[in-house]
Amino acid sequence: MAILIGFLKKGSLTHLSRTEIHYPSFIIGSFLVQALVILLDDRFLFYKLTGDIWLTVTYLVLAFAIWANRKIEGFTLIGLGILLNFIVIMANGGRMPVSSDAIDFIGLSHLIPTMEEGLSKHVLMDSSTHFSWLGDIFPLKPPYSFKRVVVSIGDILVTVGVARFVYIRMKKEQG
Repeated sequence: MAILIGFLKKGSLTHLSRTEIHYPSFIIGSFLVQALVILLDDRFLFYKLTGDIWLTVTYLVLAFAIWANRKIEGFTLIGLGILLNFIVIMANGGRMPVSSDAIDFIGLSHLIPTMEEGLSKHVLMDSSTHFSWLGDIFPLKPPYSFKRVVVSIGDILVTVGVARFVYIRMKKEQG
């Protein structure tokens, strides 16, 4: 959406591509390691036993890269969103808590058994959930998102930060 608006405001992907981002490999690497940990968590005992460590390390590396880029438009919001997600995930055993009501609302209740069995990066919210207000509590479905999804305040901040970055950088002549 930010790219479309950027084009409508006579922005350019060339301007966006000229943005110098510090430590891009740290950002990409952090997301790749997180994806591997999530995918391999229940398949290999090593990842199951060390998943929280990997998650913590990737968030620290990501925090460093975000801090290094904090003067670039949008990165402060991205960093705040990532921090909020990190807090709620770590406070709940390395899994993002999700509202079962929100899951029901978007018609994905068939996923609940997977979460109950611990075979998901999510855990259902209950009375023992810490910082539930930071968890995935906002249900979205088309036309408000590309697919049915439940998001957190952190996810919203990251999305707004990325949109701000893309829009402003498409408009800006790099100098």
